[in-house]
Amino acid sequence: MKKFLAILVLGLFLVGCATGPRLFNFDTAEEFERYVLSQGYIYITRAQPRFWVDADGMGIKGGRKPASGASFHSQQEANTIALNLCAQISYDCFVSHISGSLTYEARKLIDEEKAEELKKEKKQKKEEEKKKEEDQLDKEENEKEEEKTEEKVDDDDFF
Repeated sequence: MKKFLAILVLGLFLVGCATGPRLFNFDTAEEFERYVLSQGYIYITRAQPRFWVDADGMGIKGGRKPASGASFHSQQEANTIALNLCAQISYDCFVSHISGSLTYEARKLIDEEKAEELKKEKKQKKEEEKKKEEDQLDKEENEKEEEKTEEKVDDDDFF
């Protein structure tokens, strides 16, 4: 009977340990989220390097995969798992998604990138307009010089 109870207690202990952090490898963050939700995880986090963020969004393209973490116990544990995994990619990681939704920090970074891109586009447009104006002025100057040259040639023909 003692052996049976020992095996039962050991089995329960091992089952209890199985709820700790586990490493999964999926092709996309969405696959990861679907899987962990189907397994009953409550807290889900995605973390990624800041330099992946661009005006189009989180910059998850070209084979880039964010680090993901999930926990039965707390959001903090899920965040820690994801950030620790992300630290293997870059030292400058942040939590970009919690339970599939963008975090405030991620939205702020995207908005900053959009503003920067808009600023660059305006500057480029301004430079193009300035170049057009300069080209137009050069063209007008060339036309005036041609007119003067033609007038001089006409005057020379007169004599």
